[in-house]
Amino acid sequence: MKITPKQYAILLYELTKDEPKKEIEERTRDFLNLLFKQRALNKLPKILMFYSQYYNAREGVIDVEVTTARTAQKSVFSEIGKQLGKNVKVEIKSREDPALIGGARIRAGDYMIDDTLRARLRALRSTL
Repeated sequence: MKITPKQYAILLYELTKDEPKKEIEERTRDFLNLLFKQRALNKLPKILMFYSQYYNAREGVIDVEVTTARTAQKSVFSEIGKQLGKNVKVEIKSREDPALIGGARIRAGDYMIDDTLRARLRALRSTL
């Protein structure tokens, strides 16, 4: 029987949810041994991707990526978290991209807000 990476991810989540740290370490080690015995270690990147998606869906977590031209202050990230995190947990990852010139691009799940100077210049160019 062939087990898909998504099924492995669900198994790993179910093995480790609500367990103390020491128990999680042991179960993760056992899980990796299982992958080794099943010759499925090459599936690990996809398993981790599906695990992250499954974990976020079950635990009510939203991954947010904020891209700015320069390093933003922590208060900016906390305000974004407050605005998005009414009944969910928000995990913010920040990136810097000098090509944006100014402003910020915020990605939360399938939604994106592009309020960068680069995007504004592109919109201005298309209207002219």
